[in-house]
Amino acid sequence: MKIRFVFILMLGISTINSKAQVVSKEIMVQKIFSVFHDKDEAGYIRLFPDAAGTRYFLMEILKRQSGVDTTNPAFTDLFNEITDSSLKEEYLVDFHRYLKKGEKNGVDWSKTVFVSYAADSVMSTNPEIPFPELSGKIYFKSGGVDYFMNFREVLWFKDKGWVGMDISRVDKKENEGKVPDDENEDLMN
Repeated sequence: MKIRFVFILMLGISTINSKAQVVSKEIMVQKIFSVFHDKDEAGYIRLFPDAAGTRYFLMEILKRQSGVDTTNPAFTDLFNEITDSSLKEEYLVDFHRYLKKGEKNGVDWSKTVFVSYAADSVMSTNPEIPFPELSGKIYFKSGGVDYFMNFREVLWFKDKGWVGMDISRVDKKENEGKVPDDENEDLMN
């Protein structure tokens, strides 16, 4: 639970790390697709904020909550656990999990071709992270078969750019309206 909370908070820090700044949703969607097509671990990591940005954003979120004492040693310990290497490790676990989601359904990532996307940005429904959130679908082909990838939790912070993401589903387009066999695909390894 603690890791998931920190991960969601990290998504909102996009503007702290200038490398992660993407101001156009079209460019962000293209970057998401490209990191998977190229199996680009370094590119994937650059979609997220670094440790300093994550700690800054976490502090900003905690300051907004009434009754939270940010000088509490528990917060200091939590902040000390947030390092570039620990974030990289978490990001790569997710990246490989997402790659496997597609491969399980027949995607050969190196042979994918971008087709189109549909995306909307709305205010996050999470009151602790009051930022616009981009979510949608990327449509692509692999081996002549049409696929889609659901993405969400791409956050906009302080008008400086989009950052982060979560891939909730990679499947054949013919299955787009169907509930996947694995109803809780997010837990898939």
